[in-house]
Amino acid sequence: MAYVPATGPETTKQLLDRSLHLYKTAFHKIFPIALALAILAFTPRMLALVYGAKLHHFSLSINQLAQLLLDLLSMIFFTAMLWDMRCVMTNDQENLIKDFKKSLKKIPLIIGASVVETAILLISTLTLFTMYFIFIRLFTHHFVIPADRFKVFLLTLPMIFQVLFNVFIFILLLFYLPIIVAENKGIFIALLRSAKLVWGNVWRVLKLQLTPWFIYSLWLIFFKNVFGLKIHIYFFALNNLSWSAVIVHLLIFALFVPWSAATLLVQLHDLELRKKLKPFDQK
Repeated sequence: MAYVPATGPETTKQLLDRSLHLYKTAFHKIFPIALALAILAFTPRMLALVYGAKLHHFSLSINQLAQLLLDLLSMIFFTAMLWDMRCVMTNDQENLIKDFKKSLKKIPLIIGASVVETAILLISTLTLFTMYFIFIRLFTHHFVIPADRFKVFLLTLPMIFQVLFNVFIFILLLFYLPIIVAENKGIFIALLRSAKLVWGNVWRVLKLQLTPWFIYSLWLIFFKNVFGLKIHIYFFALNNLSWSAVIVHLLIFALFVPWSAATLLVQLHDLELRKKLKPFDQK
């Protein structure tokens, strides 16, 4: 059954249903790409299982170069997956080779936009570090003591607001990648368009984009606790790796990452309708 885009703004539940429909419609095309992406993402863990402590014999620069290469390849595969889904949304028929050619052409723009986004976030983060430095100095010179909770609260409040501001900027610029892929926009136009679309819709974007990864986390917790697999879940310590845990985690990731891509494209279409702009998948 062909994918039919929405003709008007939809609720979060409707967008979730639509993203799942897009996911199922595109599954036969995008799952091999998602699996390859998952293998790339989990390559460091698989190498750690094969070589163990021997990996520490490599220099830091070699490890960093290898990680950079894996990140670049992962970006290429994710971009190809987005383009594949975009073709499903527009009912265009393109083969896998064309998908990767399109992906490779857009990688320089995506890297450029990523660098600009990182620079913006870095400038904002420097403000946070400055606040933290002042905070520590005040404690060191006993201008503030830990027992004075009200003063401690007042001093930490600006840092909390700065962290929230950083998150806000990240969400504003979230759609630059699908905009570059689906609409063929340049670096700064994609970043500005993303900010324009998300402005006034931050909570709506946050709810939809976090949902696949929240459910993904629940599945990881389920396999970790029910089957006793040593699955690494986000910020928890990574230790006691096993092949069974890595393979199960890899497969779950491969199943969920296309849903994340689908939510990006579906919500991009929805935000453009909300802002009374022509959606990318309307010819």
